[in-house]
Amino acid sequence: MLNYAALVMLALAMNRHHQQVFEYKPSPYRVRALRGVAALLLGLSATLGATVWGFSVGVFGVWGGCLSMAACAVVFSLPYVPQLVVRITLAAPLVLVLWFWLGRHAG
Repeated sequence: MLNYAALVMLALAMNRHHQQVFEYKPSPYRVRALRGVAALLLGLSATLGATVWGFSVGVFGVWGGCLSMAACAVVFSLPYVPQLVVRITLAAPLVLVLWFWLGRHAG
């Protein structure tokens, strides 16, 4: 989910995709902010992968695979349901927190 949100942020930092979703071009400040948030989310996702599965498996195996799947999801969802992409991106951190909370309290 973090990778998906980060890739959507990177896509929205481009004029074409930002205009497709919001119907106006992004300001230079917004472009920098979207790229910064995307970099933070990618770093957080890689750190979580390295923490849970170790550096070699977590970063190069799990995180790389999740990044590839997130890229496919963004490529196929952005042209067809651009408004839904923004809602999924906003819900991604909540889903991640809920997933961790349920995982800690399940057993």
